[in-house]
Amino acid sequence: MNLTCSKTITTALIFGDPYHFQEQTNYKVFDGEKIIGEFFYTSKECFFSTGDKKIRLKIRRRSMLLPKVSLVDQSSGAKIGQFTLPYLLSNKFDQLILGADIYRFEKLEPDIKYSIFKKNSQGHYKFGLSNKSEAITYTFKLNFPRIALGNPAPKIPFEGTIDCRSSNILALLAGFYLIESELDQEVF
Repeated sequence: MNLTCSKTITTALIFGDPYHFQEQTNYKVFDGEKIIGEFFYTSKECFFSTGDKKIRLKIRRRSMLLPKVSLVDQSSGAKIGQFTLPYLLSNKFDQLILGADIYRFEKLEPDIKYSIFKKNSQGHYKFGLSNKSEAITYTFKLNFPRIALGNPAPKIPFEGTIDCRSSNILALLAGFYLIESELDQEVF
């Protein structure tokens, strides 16, 4: 099934003590014109929803260690899965565990190869989430600013495509958390 996706970033004023601005990243997945799922990500909250199901990502940040991330069904409070995030210097892959299914996440070679001489070849990304019988491939392009300090990748909106050979929409949406983690670690 060929799907499309979009990433938008909004900033809202949060009233409280003290007032502050909060950035929210929102991924939407479309089948034609119909939204089949959404993924929301802020510095304090992370969840995805499809139809009437809402899954919250319970993120336990630990000093000097990678976060521990569980997927929790919002209505029942039951843990339905988790992410296994390896250390940066290990050769292990990120994994998504949903019930008995284990999905492997990896950064793939993009369809358009990077060339320093071709401006249109810059910023293309391709990620894969797969197990023994299913595969989900995310493809998109980031339009980087000419001059940027630090890592601008997590803050750039985009539109892309998803080649989904899986009936598991929850896995498809959970893959966006792993994409955000990868974009956060990009080195420029």
